Amino acid sequence: MEFPAYGDLVQTVEGLRELCPIVELLAHPAMRDRHWNLISQCTSHSFPFESPTFCLQNIVDAPILLHKESVEVS
Repeated sequence: MEFPAYGDLVQTVEGLRELCPIVELLAHPAMRDRHWNLISQCTSHSFPFESPTFCLQNIVDAPILLHKESVEVS
């Protein structure tokens, strides 16, 4: 018997496992405003990358995994 919460947890963990390598790329010091603008365009999501409150949650909330290939190329 599987519990719904367990399935949700497994899905969340798998999503984070896929997202971690992308977050590493996005945290690289070579990331520039133009890269964030390209990622914003391909995900149709606005990133407050210039804000002092920009944090990991902003990236997790974005549909990064839906556009994984485009984001990795940007």
